[in-house]
Amino acid sequence: MKKIYTLSFALLLAGALVAQNTMVKKVRTLEESNYSITTKGANNTTSNNNQSKGVTAVLNEAFELAVPPTGWAATNWLSSSTSTTNETKATGHVGHFAYFDSYNSAAGTIGNLMTPVLQPIAGNNTLTYKVNLYKYSTVAGDQGAGAKLYVEFSTNQGTTWTTSTTNILAALAGYNTANTGWLTQTVSLAAYNGQNVMVRFRAVSDWGWCNIGIDNVTGPNVFQYANDIAATKVFASINAFDYFIAIPNSQLSAVYYGAEVKNVGTAAQTNVTVHANINTGAFTGATGLNNPTASFAAGVTDTLYATTNPVGTGFTQFDARVWATQTETDLFPSNNVADSVTFYGTDFSYYRTVNTNSIITPYSFGTSAPAKTGFEYGATYLMQNAGRVDSITSIIYKKSASNVNVVGKLYTIDGTTGAYTLVAQTAAFTPATGTNSNLNFTTLALTTPYTAAAGTLLAATMQINGTNFTTAPGDTISIGIDNSFMGDASVACTAYLNVGGVMGWYTFAGVPNVGIELQDLTTVGVSPIKFNNTVSVYPNPAKDVLNIKNAGKDATITIMNSLGQVVYSVVATDKATIDTKNLSEGIYFVRVNNQISKVVITK
Repeated sequence: MKKIYTLSFALLLAGALVAQNTMVKKVRTLEESNYSITTKGANNTTSNNNQSKGVTAVLNEAFELAVPPTGWAATNWLSSSTSTTNETKATGHVGHFAYFDSYNSAAGTIGNLMTPVLQPIAGNNTLTYKVNLYKYSTVAGDQGAGAKLYVEFSTNQGTTWTTSTTNILAALAGYNTANTGWLTQTVSLAAYNGQNVMVRFRAVSDWGWCNIGIDNVTGPNVFQYANDIAATKVFASINAFDYFIAIPNSQLSAVYYGAEVKNVGTAAQTNVTVHANINTGAFTGATGLNNPTASFAAGVTDTLYATTNPVGTGFTQFDARVWATQTETDLFPSNNVADSVTFYGTDFSYYRTVNTNSIITPYSFGTSAPAKTGFEYGATYLMQNAGRVDSITSIIYKKSASNVNVVGKLYTIDGTTGAYTLVAQTAAFTPATGTNSNLNFTTLALTTPYTAAAGTLLAATMQINGTNFTTAPGDTISIGIDNSFMGDASVACTAYLNVGGVMGWYTFAGVPNVGIELQDLTTVGVSPIKFNNTVSVYPNPAKDVLNIKNAGKDATITIMNSLGQVVYSVVATDKATIDTKNLSEGIYFVRVNNQISKVVITK
């Protein structure tokens, strides 16, 4: 029941690295998070309507476990169990709930929460749920136009959906001004009596101050097919060392595309296999850790892999569509397809993440690791092949008006003992006082470049130094951090902290925006991954017309939707005016040769 959705890595990359073309209508103030720390370990490696073909069960979902729950599908909806802040803000609930993070999602971002196949009949054709639009932020400047939520239906296993124009949130008391509280709403499915139907909650972000919560969904019986496997939670582990958003082509090696596969049917399935299609070349992995699996009993969940060895030149976008198959004929094939996953091959840039949704400072660990000069935050990198590291790059978000600076440091890590050895560092850098609200990366050159041998495990960090870390709020520099990292933060993250009066290496549930550059950079500047440095794309948001200037001679201009589908393409000379009236509302990516802009289309 899961359609193909492209994870918004292109959105994150374009949004984080490009200041001039973001769709920011206000200055977003990132909030500092509090973290629990874990000692860094020594080992860092890591439709068919034939009713006779299934059975029915009662729909009663309280989202107490994972999101999506078994049989459901979701994109950009999360479990509140992963966010104490959301559970605190959405008062009045019991247990956990599903939520859409409009506060941290760019305007126009869509989130879909889809039920299993339902079978409404006379007397049992009402879907009931609780909804809450709650204020995540109280900062007046964070208020947006208002998040939207639509209820839509599919009778062909999610292949096509009805399109609703009724925002069910707009009628709630306090809409976009105060917490609405948990309100019970109902949807009649009488029009679908005797049919198989799915229901989806389609949320649209305004990048405002409210998030959307859904809980306690009850209704008609759920139809469970005999032969039905579902693939979810896709990820890419590059060089068997977890996820990177950008990796130098010289360091590309085996990529493991994994998916969590579950037998959600009632019968055992055989020869369950994960496949992947990368860009335009298909491959099937037969060398993964446990792929294929000979037999899956009903209810069994496992992680299966497909592998490939991508080759890139220059800036290359690697997109993989991941799905699962079995010997039996799957009676509900639409949920065999997992999300897509994307990473980028570059000339020199090596980044774990460019998504920034929070900040970290020396005060982020409270009394468990009291603030002290010399704290370091960073990420780990594996040199698959020999290469020279010349620079460390990071999002330095904010500096207080005090005597503080940062020093980029590069370490080798002994994979057996976990020992860190300092091999290079940058000169001290004092950022300007204030806030880097455009989230530009700052690149600091190592005073002596470091040539790493093949197989070297590195840690790149930003050390925060100052003279007054005794009382908060004292000296402060904030580093950008990704609290929704798509990989395993215990592998990717590293930090040097003061615990129990002793400095040591730890990890926590987030990955700082600290990367490395393998090229010779001798000046401080923005990241060498260049998006939108010359091309002008406006207005943003756009309604009827999108203008492009400075595209260059015989430039190829392509517009893709959030599913990665090309909706417009033209070869133009220097500039173009594009009619967008026929494009649906949402987020699009404009590629001009190798430069990408993120735009939002409104109606």
